[in-house]
Amino acid sequence: MDSIFNNLFNNSLEAFKLRREKFARQIIIKWKNIGDLIEIEYSDNGIGLSNVFEDPNEIFEPFITTKKDKTGR
Repeated sequence: MDSIFNNLFNNSLEAFKLRREKFARQIIIKWKNIGDLIEIEYSDNGIGLSNVFEDPNEIFEPFITTKKDKTGR
């Protein structure tokens, strides 16, 4: 769970940096019990998912990223 939330927060912070205008940054985390399970909903008001992804579920695949290193790769 630590690595999941760490990744979500890092992605939100990166998305906030990419918005050009001034805005109130917002991260919302909601949760609820569903029987023996906990459902967690996470959202932010960053720039949204990159157009690179045709299917939004691609973001859950291992090693998928839109981030580039210092050389642009």
